Amino acid sequence: MEVPKDKQDFARWVACCVDAKHFYAFFYEPSARDMVIIEIARECPQLDRLIGEHRCREFFKNSSKQEQDQVTKVFLLHL
Repeated sequence: MEVPKDKQDFARWVACCVDAKHFYAFFYEPSARDMVIIEIARECPQLDRLIGEHRCREFFKNSSKQEQDQVTKVFLLHL
């Protein structure tokens, strides 16, 4: 997330999982490298597509060898 393209790719990935109109923002803190907080509208009907485990090799066609085994886990937090 230190490179602007990485932030853009992440935002595009989220927008592909849910309708972009329900995707408000994401927050990344370099000191918590393995965590990103995303803000999605409560009325988003595609939340079930986002929640759960996602394997990078299934989402990124040109993933590097290192990325092939990476997994993203998305949890729901109601505030």
